[in-house]
Parts: sequence; structure tokens; C-alpha cells
Amino acid sequence: MIFAGVINNNNIVTTPTRTKLPILLSKEKFNNLINTKKIKIVTHFNTKPNNKHIKIYSNYKIKLKITGDFNYQINK
Repeated sequence: MIFAGVINNNNIVTTPTRTKLPILLSKEKFNNLINTKKIKIVTHFNTKPNNKHIKIYSNYKIKLKITGDFNYQINK
């Protein structure tokens, strides 16, 4: 889950949030990841407050950075 930004009384985001998503991969999925050239990311949006429609303006941005921190061993 990526957390929503902080909104003001006019439902406009005033402060962005930062979310770190730890993802654990199985050995099989990790091997598939190594052999791939492209990644497709599928997202769904839920807004806060709940049960209230919030506009997404053209000046809003989502910055996405994917990094890996792992140990990998090659058996000979």
C-alpha cells in the first residue's frame, strides 16, 4: 500500500508522502526477474478520506524508484 498525501480543507494534496514497500521473492520469482528485460507494474488507487471522491489533478506526480538489496550466490 502506498500511503495518500496529506490534503487540506479543499481536498488538495499539500504534503506528499513517502512509502517503502518491502517485497519478498521466492527463488523461482527471483530467477524469473533476473531473466526478464521488462517489468509491468499494475496499480489501483484508493483515496483518503474513505468514501469520498478526491480529484487527481494533472500537476500531481508519482515518483517510483525500484531498488534491490539482496544476496545472490552462484553455484559452480
